[in-house]
Amino acid sequence: MSNDNLEENLKTKSEGESLFQTLRKIRAKAEPLLSKIGETFPDYTNHDINHSERVIKNLNLLIPNSLKNKLNAYEVYFIVASAYLHDIGMVDFPELKKGGKDAQQIRNEHHLRSEDFIVKNFKDLAIEDEHQAMIIGRICRGHRKEDLHNKDLFNPIKYINNIQ
Repeated sequence: MSNDNLEENLKTKSEGESLFQTLRKIRAKAEPLLSKIGETFPDYTNHDINHSERVIKNLNLLIPNSLKNKLNAYEVYFIVASAYLHDIGMVDFPELKKGGKDAQQIRNEHHLRSEDFIVKNFKDLAIEDEHQAMIIGRICRGHRKEDLHNKDLFNPIKYINNIQ
């Protein structure tokens, strides 16, 4: 049976219900942080949790159902978690702001900041462990101005029980 919604599809997979519950926690942790992006970027399109959910809706449209059904639970989990967190680096965290960077510099480097923040703060984001955070962070890094063919940065990362 195919399911065109990634999160609903996730619940049908082995370990999926548990990962779905983790996604709910990640979303809850991300929501108040993402709401702060408007403070730094008042003239930009809003990048709050609603933006993340629009990204997930687009993923639901772009990823064929046949592929959704072939993805394992962790692959779906990493995709959706990354959609929730991909813009977290646009938040003007004082501890991440280096050298008095302005809003444009923060925006241009936010994919790098997202990866860094996710890995350093995975517990606060309800991510189970640092390894999962590294995968989610790397996916987030890849959403902007990166050479996705660079095998040093974007080589397949083994996760959970050596599943690739």
